[in-house]
Amino acid sequence: PWPIRWFDRNVHGGMGIMIDDIVAGVISAGILYFIGHHWPLGILS
Repeated sequence: PWPIRWFDRNVHGGMGIMIDDIVAGVISAGILYFIGHHWPLGILS
């Protein structure tokens, strides 16, 4: 995705790799939080 790629291309060295991974984790956590709290429970049971 573009926000992760932006950090990877514009922050050089090891710091760019670390920030890239942190941003990817935060975005993934946000998606999982949204799915977990807004998905209808009847579908999962």
